Amino acid sequence: MNAGEYPPLNVLCINWFEKKTEYKGHIQPIRIEQESGEVHHVKKVRHHSFHRQGITIQHQFVVSTKEGDYLELFLDTKTLTWRLTQMQTNDGVWKKFHSPMKRI
Repeated sequence: MNAGEYPPLNVLCINWFEKKTEYKGHIQPIRIEQESGEVHHVKKVRHHSFHRQGITIQHQFVVSTKEGDYLELFLDTKTLTWRLTQMQTNDGVWKKFHSPMKRI
């Protein structure tokens, strides 16, 4: 994932450091705010995985929101930035996100 291609997010999350917790991902997003000001409240983390990209680890989340939407998020642990890659609204409409920045 090239982080510069996707819009950044502000994410309120809980980080678990204990080994005996019910949530096994150690990072749990709670509230997501987009650049446009739209706020999503996370109902459930549907999928969590992490991938190594060189010296950094990227966490991938698929969350369902209280509004009925599904969001795919990435957390880059090197830059500590959250990115939104795609979204499915409760109407069944898919939105894929890319920033309008040009590659040089």
